[in-house]
Amino acid sequence: MKVVLVCGYESRGFDDPRAVSVGRALAAEIGEGLTCIVPMTLGRDPKLVAECGRAARSSGSDTVIVSEPFGTATHLIAWLRAAAPESDLLITSPADDPYNDAELFRIARLVKQFSGRQFVEVAFDGGDPSVEQGKDRCHRLGVSHVEHVPATFELLSRAAIDAVISQRVHAAKHRFEHGDNGIHAALHAEDQHGHAHSHGPGEHHHHH
Repeated sequence: MKVVLVCGYESRGFDDPRAVSVGRALAAEIGEGLTCIVPMTLGRDPKLVAECGRAARSSGSDTVIVSEPFGTATHLIAWLRAAAPESDLLITSPADDPYNDAELFRIARLVKQFSGRQFVEVAFDGGDPSVEQGKDRCHRLGVSHVEHVPATFELLSRAAIDAVISQRVHAAKHRFEHGDNGIHAALHAEDQHGHAHSHGPGEHHHHH
């Protein structure tokens, strides 16, 4: 079985010959034989998951499957909690859309809540607050030592990454053998992403 690892903005620090981005690079990997697409998100890129589903569906292949995402927000909280356990944290990430960036603030709050740390701050490469602003905030708060921890694949060891990929592929193959190619679930990954708004009294709501 061919395994394709589809990477997005969280994939900083991840290098693998099976890694591709969405679009033509992903489409080119779907061909003859059983192909398993693994959305390489740590839980903050539902659009990437949905794009994997769309690529699989548009391929028309009946031998392409989409695994569950590499990680969820719950996984990311646990991974961040385990990082530098004795230190306050400045969690960093490349900036993305406002919803994905806001999700990191929610995750940071939960890391703080469940780890007993006094300070867990967030900063973005190319976003607001910047990494320099994050450092400055920590200094102003009187944090004597803060550990910079990436909310990207740099957070995890290669052995841990390989183990999770293996688990996702194995589970996807098992589901496929029982009639589920994973495409439907992937297509709906964005359903609760973004904000809902009303079109007026008595009209429907939908999500972006």
